[in-house]
Amino acid sequence: MAFSNYLWALIFWTIPFQESPTFYNGKQTLQEFVNQHIIYPNYSKANCIQATISVTFNVNSEGKVSRVYVSDGPGIDLDEEAIRVIKLTDGKWQVKNTRYKIWQITLPIKFALEEPRCQDRNKAETNNAIAYYQIQEQLQNTVFEYYKKKAKGENNPKDEPHIIKLKQELGFDDEFIETKLAEARKMIKQNDTENTCKTLLIIKNIGSDAADKLIEEFCK
Repeated sequence: MAFSNYLWALIFWTIPFQESPTFYNGKQTLQEFVNQHIIYPNYSKANCIQATISVTFNVNSEGKVSRVYVSDGPGIDLDEEAIRVIKLTDGKWQVKNTRYKIWQITLPIKFALEEPRCQDRNKAETNNAIAYYQIQEQLQNTVFEYYKKKAKGENNPKDEPHIIKLKQELGFDDEFIETKLAEARKMIKQNDTENTCKTLLIIKNIGSDAADKLIEEFCK
């Protein structure tokens, strides 16, 4: 599996390139950092979706990262992961020229899979998988909202059979939960509390208590 076969920066300014912000994390290069920290999203991995995501963000004179967004991407979980890993570079930029308060940087990050089953994947299959992801998001939000209401005692029990059926269709099973727990544990090691909690809450919001102990430990 390869996460980023190429990665480069398009930095928008009108001053010399050598004065631009540079990534610094000991001897580790930016590409090494990205490759080490990216967790290939489960849906895209399962459906052999590969893409290059352009992430735009600001770096201030103290090397802090802000306003991170996808400027070009398919609008699926790859976008979210690209944003997540760029946010992890916060505070790891060196700015030589402090005359400029804000720098805008765009990094294209390539997600690629080397698995044999993905080599013959055609564009139509990829586009169909992307379209279904967006439909799936709406369905999973229905599940999430039901269990949020259930936790407050505000759910309608008559809706539960429909929700259980939706969970089955969406693949919200024990394997899904274990995958999400594994992702969360990796994020914990990366000191990414924000996305650790987002991932753990997905488990909680499909009606499982498998993440409750970790939520209690990291998300209070």
